Amino acid sequence: MNYSQFKLYSILAQIPFLHKSYNRKVMFIVFIGLQLPLLTLLFYIAVNSTLTFHDHYLLIMVMLLSTGFSTAITLLLLFLILYPINLVATTLYQYISEEKRTQLPVGYEDSAGQLMTYIQYMIDKIELFSKSLRNASNLDPLTGIQNRRSGEEHLRQDMARARRAENQILVALVDIDQLQNINDHFGYHVGDVCLTQIAEILSKNVREGDWLARWDGDEFLIVLWNFNHIQPRAALERIQRQTIKTPMGELLKISLSVGACEYRGDTDFATDTDMEALLIHLEEALSKVKQSGGGGIAICE
Repeated sequence: MNYSQFKLYSILAQIPFLHKSYNRKVMFIVFIGLQLPLLTLLFYIAVNSTLTFHDHYLLIMVMLLSTGFSTAITLLLLFLILYPINLVATTLYQYISEEKRTQLPVGYEDSAGQLMTYIQYMIDKIELFSKSLRNASNLDPLTGIQNRRSGEEHLRQDMARARRAENQILVALVDIDQLQNINDHFGYHVGDVCLTQIAEILSKNVREGDWLARWDGDEFLIVLWNFNHIQPRAALERIQRQTIKTPMGELLKISLSVGACEYRGDTDFATDTDMEALLIHLEEALSKVKQSGGGGIAICE
């Protein structure tokens, strides 16, 4: 954005009796502009003691010319001194209609300067709030990890990446076996603490490139790229062996049930609806573990 028209305002802002008042700046310019014809006439009369008809005619012409000139100068200066207002309006329009951010000049003390400072502050706050909302919409508010909405999109991208690279990923659905009992006997606040700690433990036990999401109330989805393709169960057992501490100490014993599938681009469910098919396979594998008493691992074929 061109700031050359901002120079007049910046210069007037340095004058002591003008720098805190935008109205004084405008009135000062108008006063100077309107006084030019009068000052010109007084100066002309002062240097000419005797005036003839021709002199009167000449005086009128001088008045007309000086008035026209002063009017043009006044309008130009008013346009320049009003530039901060136009700048604010343009900045707001670009931000609202085009989502384009422009840094406004800040640090001036009069009302126009404060307006620019406040508008810039407001835009920065809105941008920060919007960013927070975008991040919050992808995170589970309790555990701070990805929520199901974000996890589904992440899983879809990883499955496409695995197909392109002819690689494979291990997708696991982890269920907390005793969470409902904890909620019933000790209260949901204790259950929330358990969920938070389990999410933290799972986060620490996934390697770089792997990730997890809170899938349901007591379920987490884990995607592993770096696992032993010969013995995928080993990677899941390592996660399952982690010690889970609860607010009730050893009075609560928590186990994790895991249903998992290896996803490859050449599997039977590598189609346009492969993610839905994969999730069905995961639910079936997890259901087998739950039906057998929980605390185990089932990997779909």
